[in-house]
Amino acid sequence: MSKEKYEERKRDRQISIHNCLMAVMDEIVMLPNNPSFDEERRALYAEANKLREAYHINRFGKVEEEPPIVYDLIEKQENLTDEQKWDKAFEAAHAAGKAACEAAKPTPVTWVESDLFGNVAEDAERYRCDEGLCGFAWVKFKGADRRTKWGKYLYNREDTSLDGYNKIHMWIRAGGQSVERKEAYAEAFCEVMVEEYGIECYHLSRLD
Repeated sequence: MSKEKYEERKRDRQISIHNCLMAVMDEIVMLPNNPSFDEERRALYAEANKLREAYHINRFGKVEEEPPIVYDLIEKQENLTDEQKWDKAFEAAHAAGKAACEAAKPTPVTWVESDLFGNVAEDAERYRCDEGLCGFAWVKFKGADRRTKWGKYLYNREDTSLDGYNKIHMWIRAGGQSVERKEAYAEAFCEVMVEEYGIECYHLSRLD
C-alpha cells in the first residue's frame, strides 16, 4: 500500500471515529435529565471515552493526557439544586419552542366580506393572511400544587400564571396571532420537558 493511500485511509478512520463520538454525545444530550437514566448515561460516557482514545491513537499515535469527558459532568448535574435543574429545563424547552415557532409554516387563509346572513356580493373585498388562523396556545403542568416545592417554583416564574380554575399554566406569547406557530412552540416545549427532563406537561390551543 502506498503512503498516500495509507494516509487517506487513516483520515477516513479519523472521520468515522469522530462521527461515532459525536453520535454518542448526541445520545447523551438527548437522555432525560433524571436519576433513572444515570446508568445508561454513564455507559454512554464510557463509550465516548473509548472512542476519544481511539481517535487520538489513530491521529497522534498515543492517547493525549486529558481528563475523561464523563463523570465530572455527571457530578455537576447531580449537585444542581432542584430550582437550578428546573431553570435549565425551562431554558432548553423555551429554546426548542422558539425554534419550532420560527420554523413553522402556517396555512394561509382567505376571507371575504359578507352580510349578516353570509351572502357575499360579487364585488366583495377579499383578504389573505399568510400567518393562518388566529388563536391561542398554552401549556399546563401536572402536579403543580402550590403547596409543593415544584408548585411554588412554577407559581413564582414570570412566564406562568393562574387560569380560571386557580391552576398554573403558561401562555405561549410568541408567534403573534398565528395559532399554528403557537401550537408548534407549545408542542416543542412540552416534548423537551417530558422527554429530556421528565417533567410532565401538555399543551392546549383554541381559535380566536
